[in-house]
Amino acid sequence: MIQNLIIDFGGVLYNIAPGKTLELFNQYGSIHHTYNDLADMDIFKLYETNSISSIEFISSIRNIFGIQDSISDQILIDAWNKTLIGIFDFAIPTLLELKKRYNLSLLSNTNKLHYEYFMPHCQELFSIFDQCFFSHHISMRKPNTNIYKYVMSKMGYNPCNTMFIDDSSANIEGAQLAGLHTFKISPDTLLSDFSDTV
Repeated sequence: MIQNLIIDFGGVLYNIAPGKTLELFNQYGSIHHTYNDLADMDIFKLYETNSISSIEFISSIRNIFGIQDSISDQILIDAWNKTLIGIFDFAIPTLLELKKRYNLSLLSNTNKLHYEYFMPHCQELFSIFDQCFFSHHISMRKPNTNIYKYVMSKMGYNPCNTMFIDDSSANIEGAQLAGLHTFKISPDTLLSDFSDTV
């Protein structure tokens, strides 16, 4: 019987639109990239695990997209944060219902600039969780199995009665390798749908 839920943030509780950032970076630079190009680049993984600073990250973005110095760092930071839209309307009410039946933890791959942007308007949401884990704070990221094991160890969860909820197939597979039950979010299956089934 499921007693614990580990829930993703972006795409599950918070609306994101990475295409807006990619469009701006392509607009500002002379080298255009697609999502497939970026998926193979380590720079984003390094930033999400706090292996590089925000200054180093923005500098790397300049190089990757061929962006001139006439475009300020702040413009690039603003473009990076265009990915972040806001909390889904259903997120807080759904979490409050789930809280009545489960222990709740949040597990998010994120980075310092995004964290600083969304943190001020997400206090109510984050307060519902017993604990929140952010990749750049713990220098681990999904889908590596070590991050799921870390959260379970910190929270005293048993994988046999713990469900992981995410919108990424890779993250779901990583959680399954760590022994967790999983529920995948999609455009047709929201967190509120999970709440309705349990």
